[in-house]
Amino acid sequence: MKVLVYKDAKKPLQKNEEIYYHNLKYFIEQVYKDVMVSDIEENFDIAHFISLNHKDKIIKIKKEKDVPVVVTYIRKRSRQKEDDPTDLQIPNEEIKILNMVDKVIVFTKNEYAILKNNKVETPIEIIGPGVREARFSSMNDLEIAAFIQYAGINKKDKIAVSMIDPRYSEDIINLYRIANEFKEMKFFVFVVQNKKVHIPWKNKRLLKKFPKNINFMSEIDEDLYKSSLLRADYLITPSNPTNAELLIYDAMITKTPIFAFYSSLLDTILYDKENAYICDDVESAIKLIKDMYEKKIPLLVEEAYEFVKEESFEHIASKINLLYRDLLQKNKETQEV
Repeated sequence: MKVLVYKDAKKPLQKNEEIYYHNLKYFIEQVYKDVMVSDIEENFDIAHFISLNHKDKIIKIKKEKDVPVVVTYIRKRSRQKEDDPTDLQIPNEEIKILNMVDKVIVFTKNEYAILKNNKVETPIEIIGPGVREARFSSMNDLEIAAFIQYAGINKKDKIAVSMIDPRYSEDIINLYRIANEFKEMKFFVFVVQNKKVHIPWKNKRLLKKFPKNINFMSEIDEDLYKSSLLRADYLITPSNPTNAELLIYDAMITKTPIFAFYSSLLDTILYDKENAYICDDVESAIKLIKDMYEKKIPLLVEEAYEFVKEESFEHIASKINLLYRDLLQKNKETQEV
């Protein structure tokens, strides 16, 4: 079986789509030796799309090729706490494309409900983005020490890791308030970089006036990112974390305690006081971090680890492999009729 996982250099994938693209190829190729994953458009049995920005290619393949087409629908994030996030309306053009394909994959139950509420009739399957524990367990001592050497920290230092999108001033201000409250703690903040995205001038000014215990890291080096999570005492996410699922799953697999500001995107991933602590505002975040700092509340890292193990790449690969083979069988039966 040959699967076309579509990628177009002229219409590049967003960061979270790019990560999913590489994980998808890895999951399938590592587990099933009889499955070939390619981005070359010739002689493929199934086409898998990760972005609806490639709608023209989806339409073309559906018209010209007698092969099943799969789309992974990655929901755009909401900035507000909705009473019912499943009420989100998606564009009619997207609905039309989704109803044209043979199968839609979503990451969460909320996304499933969103598509159903928007009259998407194509069969939908919930399959998470997956996590690769081996990315961390296979690291050698030098790779593990990369962050410690880069940051110049010692064993007694309390470390918090975060990731922000510079477009959102509220997230920057919230992080600054937390850092000012915990002056003895060192904050290492990965800043999402996207040259095509406009950053408001007031946010650029904010990023230049940061507390002394915050260290910004604009280039997200893979080894540095992984070793930072292995060393971190806490992960603090803003309300609109870019690549939210990946960041959260990686924190769970490295047993890093999680404090997350509310995001409807994470409703079916994070469960308050079960595998993470959900903060409605800065004040509640500060109180919870203080309580954990003073060992008044549990870390919840073992609970989070058990939760995320169900998202291992073996599980994800198995689900996607079955999905592909079921589509091929149905396509074969249709041709024989």
